[in-house]
Amino acid sequence: MVFLKTLAYITLVLPLVVYLILNKRNNNKPSRVIFYYLVYSIVHEILVYYLTNFTDNISDSNAIPLLYAIFTIIEFFFLGYYIYDSLKNKLFKKVLLLCSIIFLITALINLFFIISSGVNNQLIDTIPVSTSAILLIIFSILYLFEEIQAPKIGFIYSNPKFWIIVGIMIYFTGTFFFFLLFSDLSGKDQYNYWIINLICIILKNIFFTISFFLPLENENSNEFDSSFGINHYNTIK
Repeated sequence: MVFLKTLAYITLVLPLVVYLILNKRNNNKPSRVIFYYLVYSIVHEILVYYLTNFTDNISDSNAIPLLYAIFTIIEFFFLGYYIYDSLKNKLFKKVLLLCSIIFLITALINLFFIISSGVNNQLIDTIPVSTSAILLIIFSILYLFEEIQAPKIGFIYSNPKFWIIVGIMIYFTGTFFFFLLFSDLSGKDQYNYWIINLICIILKNIFFTISFFLPLENENSNEFDSSFGINHYNTIK
């Protein structure tokens, strides 16, 4: 467990290092969204670590559940915005916006109950986490569906967005049932099965790192121009 935690922290920093080294290549809005998401994730981990190890009576407060509840909201909007920006279908975008509003209402209600309770009932509330995961998985699949349907010259895995989306899907599908059942697990089981979350975090960060190594596609140049193909054929003929 200690090894996986260390590896998770290392892989969390790794994509940031690659982003900064290849800053000119990654100087675009989609990459910056993921960069800011990773920075926020590090800040969140530092706060949780500090409260857990250097604060007295933290187990009797709701500080850490509050941090996780806020993280769930901000994480969803970082990744949701990335997917929204990547989608081309206007209907998909509108549905994603509507679902985001519903999720926000649900998450804010949950946040209100955590603040008003004043005690630490559960580290992670399953409803907003599961709702966030379902929405991100669905719209990630819709993005991949769009990419498969759109005729392109290059391979899909040469697109950095593909690696980000796959990283999102792997993390949220891998941890979905764990977080869905989290509140029903004993403290010991929560600790033992946390390894699932760590492995998925490591995989997600590796895929994010691969994405930062790749140049952002020029979508206009990658789309297959059927009219060019017809004209070229007629010229040869």
